[in-house]
Amino acid sequence: FTCVEIEKERDVDIILEKNGISTAIPYAEEYTDRDTTLKSLQEYVSPKYQIRWFMGSLGSDTLAFCIYPSAQWEQLEEEFGAEKVAYYFAPIKENSVMFEMGMDEVFNLLEQRGEA
Repeated sequence: FTCVEIEKERDVDIILEKNGISTAIPYAEEYTDRDTTLKSLQEYVSPKYQIRWFMGSLGSDTLAFCIYPSAQWEQLEEEFGAEKVAYYFAPIKENSVMFEMGMDEVFNLLEQRGEA
């Protein structure tokens, strides 16, 4: 990837290049954000790899993520079940909200998971 200074309020674009094609991460005009960055990186590394959110970091001031080859995630799902693996390591999807989640949403999710 490459960071490029731009003349927009956010001051920077991150450009990802794959198979000779350059794509800018689709940020809002005013700012960059970590959710958009991670979702774009997930799309960039797939299908060979998957980035997953380690849910043990939910509610922490520092979120944790794991990246493994997709085949390794599939092996874990076969061994432990897809639902259990996703409970601990949530797949990052187009509609995932991680860093931009409000505190009420965090506490609701923790309660749903039986961790509050």
